[in-house]
Amino acid sequence: MFYPSLMPDDATVSKYAVSMESLIIPDCQQPFHMTQSIDIEAYITNRFEPERMWYSTKARYNKKWMNTVNVLVILTGAVTPILAALQFTLSTVITSAVTTIGLSLLRFFKFDELWLNYRSTSEMLKKEEQHFRTLTGPYAEAAEPGKLFVERVETIVSKEQSVWLTSMQEARKKREEEQGKVT
Repeated sequence: MFYPSLMPDDATVSKYAVSMESLIIPDCQQPFHMTQSIDIEAYITNRFEPERMWYSTKARYNKKWMNTVNVLVILTGAVTPILAALQFTLSTVITSAVTTIGLSLLRFFKFDELWLNYRSTSEMLKKEEQHFRTLTGPYAEAAEPGKLFVERVETIVSKEQSVWLTSMQEARKKREEEQGKVT
């Protein structure tokens, strides 16, 4: 599985671009094809649950790294002036460097942004499943609740993937502009 905060090349971007007609199930060889007859339990097992788990896992991963690096930055940032006041020059330089590296990692990998995006997508998927299973919300009056569930889940996933793709394209453009200024 790829890690979305790494800057992808064009081949990677096009590999993970999806359409509503043919959706790739994570870690599966076969694409899921939208058809008139939907086996909703198969969809939930083979598409919905892996997607929800992927977003939940990635949210936890990014939150863990965001918190770890933030604590490191706070601690080294707090210790640096104390070391400077005590005239521990080498230690001051090291803690300053660690603080700078930590802040750079937070900015580059965008752990906070990814955590919020993945967590909100995971929670939207959970909410959608609850509405579907209890036939509440948009499913209360739906003629075909299974089909509506698939459409709404795919819209949520597609929206998040579009946000990620746009974010990666903007980061690439910004990087190329910065490289153009340097050379």
